[in-house]
Amino acid sequence: MSRTVNSHYALNHIHWDRGGESDENLNEPGELAAENGENGDSYSHPEVEQSAEWVAGELQQREFEADFSLESLHEVDRFFAEFARADLPGFNDFFADDISYRSFAMGAYVGEVLRRANGGEWQSDPNDPLIEVNIQLAFSDEAACQPMRQVLLRLNDGPASSFAKFAGELGFEVPGEPKIEELPAPEEPSDFEMRGFLTLWYREREEYNAPEYHLAADTTACVNLLGYFSFLETKPTPSLKTVPTLTEADGFELPESQTGGSILKQLTIFYDPELDPEFWNLVEADDQLCVEMGHARLGQFKDAVTRIFLGRDCPILGTLDSSIQFWPKADIDLADGETEATEETQEEATD
Repeated sequence: MSRTVNSHYALNHIHWDRGGESDENLNEPGELAAENGENGDSYSHPEVEQSAEWVAGELQQREFEADFSLESLHEVDRFFAEFARADLPGFNDFFADDISYRSFAMGAYVGEVLRRANGGEWQSDPNDPLIEVNIQLAFSDEAACQPMRQVLLRLNDGPASSFAKFAGELGFEVPGEPKIEELPAPEEPSDFEMRGFLTLWYREREEYNAPEYHLAADTTACVNLLGYFSFLETKPTPSLKTVPTLTEADGFELPESQTGGSILKQLTIFYDPELDPEFWNLVEADDQLCVEMGHARLGQFKDAVTRIFLGRDCPILGTLDSSIQFWPKADIDLADGETEATEETQEEATD
């Protein structure tokens, strides 16, 4: 049976944050920083060993044996089975908060396991904009591998791309047996925890065919929405999902360009595979918006979220009578006066 690739783990769907600032709540060593060189931008990757040690600590906190032994690769596979499940994307998903750094760090751990077992040297091209994926581990016998890219393969392919198998194909003898136990049945979509920034507002139509509703989401919320939609595509039964949004009570203020709008406190998504594929309906009541849709519209919604995730445009989805415009993390003023959006994001949103 063929397996659908999770689009939220595809290489070109990941925003590689090179801001150079780590999340203090996560205590992560840091992210990629861009450096201006004579030939344009060059990129330095985080200290590989430091990132690997951080991941080892995260695994150990969750009671996985991460001692940099070859056998610990079975533990890494077990971790992925429990925290990055293909059948339940976005739920218990270790990577949803910061997929760019965390996938790099996980690859650093896998690579360090191999390097400490057989020697080797980390190599990278400082002019490569995807250095955090393409960095490779070169062995003394001129063989090489790309552990960070293997992490993305594992996220998409599941156990078929296990790290123990990856090491075996490189000639390493990994002791022990796979430790992936039978997992409980997936939770229903309504039990998904939606994380990240997401807000929704209504604005009176100023001209014909202008959208009435607007939805803004950050990278984490996009990852979770994409995972949820991927999950729904495989479900034969209807699903109703409510998602709380950031409101004025949270310090959210509408962008200056959206004056006169009103903020809604909840988004509800109703999907029924038995509906006409093109069915689309927006129902506003009790300070919330319910989006009802069939299969084709679900695909369009997923595509719109993907497009704002990539920050390329601000798509409009729906009909002349009921439509939503999607925005990357909009220009938001919080109660403490901090602005969360960068100037670059704001410019992209208005292009």
